[in-house]
Amino acid sequence: MSSLPFSIQVLGNVQTCRTEAEISFPGSAEPWAVVWEEASGWQSETFGSAPVSEALAKQAIEAARLRLSQYIHRRGENPPAGLSAAGLSLWLMAKADGTAIGRPFP
Repeated sequence: MSSLPFSIQVLGNVQTCRTEAEISFPGSAEPWAVVWEEASGWQSETFGSAPVSEALAKQAIEAARLRLSQYIHRRGENPPAGLSAAGLSLWLMAKADGTAIGRPFP
């Protein structure tokens, strides 16, 4: 798949009601950063210094933003009422191509 020296894991965070991307680098058991979008713009939180160059760290954050831009409910604004935690997570994972977690989403 990707030859990038980092991985991006996208998840629907029901506690914060937003879609987030976790960035990890090889050899680390924990994510290095979390990226999300809110009404005021893109946000990120890092956990310690990057185990790579500053340029590669910036590339990883930009790649996470690009990946998240595919998710139509990434900001978590106006979720449907009455959703379970699993339903909210699935709603947060809906993509512009009509899928969620790789399957058709109504």
